Formats: sequence, C-alpha cells, structure tokens
Amino acid sequence: MSHENNSSFALKSILEKDKLNNTNFLEWHRNLKIVLKFAKKHYVLEGPVPNEPEGNTAAARKAWEKHNEDAIEVACLMQATMSSDLQKNMEDMSAFDMIQQLTGMFQKQARQERYDTMKQLIGCKMQEGSSVSAHVLTMKGYIDQLSKLGYPLSNEMAADFILNSLPKSYDQFVMNFNMNAWEKTVPELHGMLKTAEMNVPSKANQVLTIRSAGVRKPNPKKRGYNSKGKNKAIVAAKHATNKAKPFTKAPPPEERQCFECNKMGHWRRNCPEYLAKLRMNKANGAGPSGDMELIVGDGKRVLVLATGTYHLTCPSGLVLILNNCLFAPGLTRNIISVSLLFEQGFKYVFNGIAISTYLNDVFYFEAKPRNGIYEIDVQPNNNIYNLSKRIKSGINDTFLWHCRLGHISKSRIKRLQSEGILESTGHDSFDDCESCLAGKLTKDPFTHVGERAKDLLALIHTDVCGPFRTMSRNHERYFVSFIDDYSRYAYVYLMKHKHETFEKFKEFQNEVENQLGKTIKALRSDRGGEYLSLEFINHLKERGIVSQPTPPGTPQLNGVSERRNRTLLDMV
Repeated sequence: MSHENNSSFALKSILEKDKLNNTNFLEWHRNLKIVLKFAKKHYVLEGPVPNEPEGNTAAARKAWEKHNEDAIEVACLMQATMSSDLQKNMEDMSAFDMIQQLTGMFQKQARQERYDTMKQLIGCKMQEGSSVSAHVLTMKGYIDQLSKLGYPLSNEMAADFILNSLPKSYDQFVMNFNMNAWEKTVPELHGMLKTAEMNVPSKANQVLTIRSAGVRKPNPKKRGYNSKGKNKAIVAAKHATNKAKPFTKAPPPEERQCFECNKMGHWRRNCPEYLAKLRMNKANGAGPSGDMELIVGDGKRVLVLATGTYHLTCPSGLVLILNNCLFAPGLTRNIISVSLLFEQGFKYVFNGIAISTYLNDVFYFEAKPRNGIYEIDVQPNNNIYNLSKRIKSGINDTFLWHCRLGHISKSRIKRLQSEGILESTGHDSFDDCESCLAGKLTKDPFTHVGERAKDLLALIHTDVCGPFRTMSRNHERYFVSFIDDYSRYAYVYLMKHKHETFEKFKEFQNEVENQLGKTIKALRSDRGGEYLSLEFINHLKERGIVSQPTPPGTPQLNGVSERRNRTLLDMV
C-alpha cells in the first residue's frame, strides 16, 4: 500500500519545496493540479465524495471505495504541504471542502495577481533594436497567465496588444496587418514578426572619428593666421574667397537720401514725415501702405476695398440703415457691431438663447446662435449704396474671367466673347498666370534614358492614383495602371481602397500571362505602401518576379506610369 502511495504522488516534491502559506496560494494550487493530474486523481477536487451505495452492484461499490480512498489520500497530501496554522483549521475537512475554503480565503490574492499581470501586459513595450521573438514570448507568457487565472483573451485582442507594443520600425507591418484584416493566433503572429524582422532596417552605430590629434586655437587678432601642413591650402582658399567679395562701406550720414521726402541726411526709416504717416494710418486702422485694413481674430489683416451705407432688410420688414460699412471681400461672414448699434440707441433683450433687438420699443430683428456665432436671417437682395471710397483693383476683367472659369485659355475667352456669352473687354489682356504655371510644373527627367524592354511583359510599370473627390458609380476613388514597357499597352482598374492593388495585380497577371503565353519578369513601382505589403512581396518571390521600387523622391524613374496617369486625368 505504501508503494502505491509513493508511486501515485511521484511529483509531490514540488509541493514540499514551497508549502502553502498566506502568500503563495496560486502557485501552490497550480503545483497541486500538476501532481494530481499526473496521479490521475484530479477529479477529487471537482466534487464531494458521493454517499455510500446501498444494494448496488460490486462495480459501483468498488468505484465508491476508490473515490473515497483517493479523496483521503489527496486530503492528507494537501494537509502535509500546508503550514501548521492552516493544518489546524482544516484537520477534519475533505479534499473538496478544503479547496473550496482555500479558494474563498485567497480570492483577493488571485484578483491582485490578475491586476498585476494585466498591468505588465499593457506596459510591456519593445525597445528599438531588440529581439522581436523574445518580446512576443514575454507577452505570450502574460496572456497565458491571464488564461490560467480564468480571464482568457481572444486571438484578435491578443494580437492587438502585441502590435501596439511594437516600435515605430514595425509601423509598415502593423499597417499591412490591419489593412488585410488578418486573424492570426499568437504563434502565427510570432512567426510573421520573425520574418518581418529581417526586413526592418537596423540603425548603424555612429562613430566619431578624429582626423587630427592636436587642437589649434585661432587668433582673432592675427588676421593672416595660418597653420603649417595640409590646412594651408584651405586657409588660402578662404582668403581668396574673401578677396573676391569686397566690402562696401555705407555712405556717410550727410550723403544719405530719404526716398520719402527726397531730403539728404537720413534714411526713410528715420524720416519724420514717414513716421508721422505710419502713426496716422495706425490710428485710422490702415496698413503701412495707407489702405484701410481689418485685423481678424487670427491676427491676419484683411484689405477694405470700399466704405458706404448698407440697407439691411430685417425679417420683420423694417429696413435698418447701417452707415460707414466696410466692404472686405476677404471676410467670409457679414459682421454687425453690437456696440455701434448700442450707441445709436438700440437695446438688446436676451430671450432664453436668442437676442432680440429694439429701437424705441420697436422690434427689428432676432439673432440666434449657430456654431458659436449669433446669426440674423436677412433677405438675400441687400445692396450697398452711397459708396464714399472705392479702391480700383489692378486686375483687369479678362484675367478675372480667366480665374472664375477655371483658368481657361485666352483663345477660349475670345470665343466666349465673340459668341456674346461674355462682355467684350476690348484689348485687355494679361501676362502669364502664376497659378497655371505652378499647376503644370513637373520635375525634369533624368538625362540618361534607361534601356527599353525587348519583349512583352519583360517590365511592367505600375502606379496608384487618387483619392478623387468625385466617385464613380460604384463608389471607386482610386485607379491603378499597369503598363507594359515594350508595347506601352496599359491596363487600368478602378478601386475603392488602395489595399485592393494586390488583388488587381493578380487579376492583371492572370489575364496577360494566359493571353500572351509569357510571364512577367519585373515590376517597377514608386515604393508605395500598397506594393510593400508582406503578401505582395511573397507573391512576387513565389512567381519569380523582380521588384524594382524606385528611390524616394525620384518620380522620374517611374515616369512611364506618371505620364500615363497625367494623360488619363487630362482626358477626364
């Protein structure tokens, strides 16, 4: 019998090393489960011993006796691996009652361990340059610990915790993972991160090199100071440069001429007449040039083109005459000064949210708040009368219509004038439009022209264009083009999102390889994120296609796709 006991609890040494006390219940309970599972007696802790059978068969009697004996052995094992204080309190208890009471006693300890484990999981961050495998295994230990404590995390939640703990060098992998909506287990994610780690660029250690062992202090008093050796040529070059740019002295004070009053002896910035004009313009609210300006909330200045009288037709039918109104096209809203109306005798009454305006007990209008501003509903046919100041703009009518009609050409404007759609502006013309020139600027192509492919599908140019404000009927905002370098034949596919590029490429590849009986040899792209996803790169490797991403900031190297996209946009 003693031989059976020793063999059934062969692993009880792990319990004897660290007996149960008031601080290690979770570890002790975990070790107890291991010992009982090995001895095939873990069922004892799952329920109490049933009552002794009466009048049953010999098999049922034998099963009850075995359950009773196993419960006694497990209870003795549990008491033998406890501290003396706990033994006294649980001396006459069964194994099931004992574990139930211990669980209730140390429930707070389990909650504290769960809190500490979750805190460590959230605060675990991978350092740049460290091993991603060791980091994922550490986080997997925290996730498994939560599962043992009765709070398992789903695969999606565990993957989010791991991806959120990665450094910035893995941002491309995280973006591809979320765009493709992958659902991976922690071991599968571990394998993908180990593969991605090989493509993460490592920062090279910066080494400070000292070219000279000595330190030379320059002498500012000695202008022609020079050193012996190799630095002599450098100093001589600097002296030659200084000689090439002679220093011009400022004229004496009596020879200085003011460009404001044309008098001698001072500059314009010190001219009394100029300073007096600036003070007057500032007092009148005008800018340095003398034109009247308004200073808005963000500190910007808005030019005032005219002043006059404004007839405001109120919703009540009364007309409110506003004198000295300023016409500033740079403002997006019409603003009425509350203080000036108050000086003219108007009174304001707050009715809940709105503000009612009265003059001599007569109601004029009501202002209601919208987006933090009190607005008045007025008639749209209000005009400005009695203009007392009008600044003529330097823009002629022809250039104004050129801008209003989307920067159309001069010949188009002449045709509209000849058809009577636009009024004739006589001989008015304008110089080159800066906005048109800026919109058509492109980078100069490289002087060296690359060698063109000598066969179909030897090189494919591709690029993604978008997003566009106007969607297609199927709500597509992007398009991707695939252009054969040899024939310049192009395929264009519409897309709703950029991550559909991979599926469109496979569709294009299947069609052209099946129709032509040839395979794609190389794919040239502009290093966009849609072409650098892990599944896209693996697909190119499996099919033996060479990826040719262009260097950053060099769209000239992908000029075939860039030129085709521009042609397509001009056609649209």
